[in-house]
Amino acid sequence: MRKDALRWLLLLGSSRADDSLMCAAISQLGERGSATWLTPIERFAADDGSPRRFYNALATWEVVDSHTEAQAQIRQIELALGRDRTRHDEVAIDIDLLACWIDGAWIAHAHALEKHEFDRVLVQRLLTQVGISVVCDAAPSDAG
Repeated sequence: MRKDALRWLLLLGSSRADDSLMCAAISQLGERGSATWLTPIERFAADDGSPRRFYNALATWEVVDSHTEAQAQIRQIELALGRDRTRHDEVAIDIDLLACWIDGAWIAHAHALEKHEFDRVLVQRLLTQVGISVVCDAAPSDAG
């Protein structure tokens, strides 16, 4: 029996000097499903008070994977592109599952809620830019 694809809303980010890893990440996501930019890649100030600046953008990713499988695929892509979670001075690439398209609405992912992603100014700005509203009160911990 064929599983239906899940549609994920992703936030991608990188603190590198250019956006090349962002482009490489969307390409690798596309090799594992269907990945599409929703917003242009933009440079934002870090929201932790540091002087760092990050490239960020929203994308959708349709893939025949559960949350756990999708998260594992994302971690593989991040690792392949140089993500080192022991470093706090640089984020080569970060790909976060923000929400899943369920029954005609974007439903916030539990981990995104735990990290307060929807309280971040850059996330609010990007969501507003594309007119996306995310339901934040019924987050599934595992879709699919």
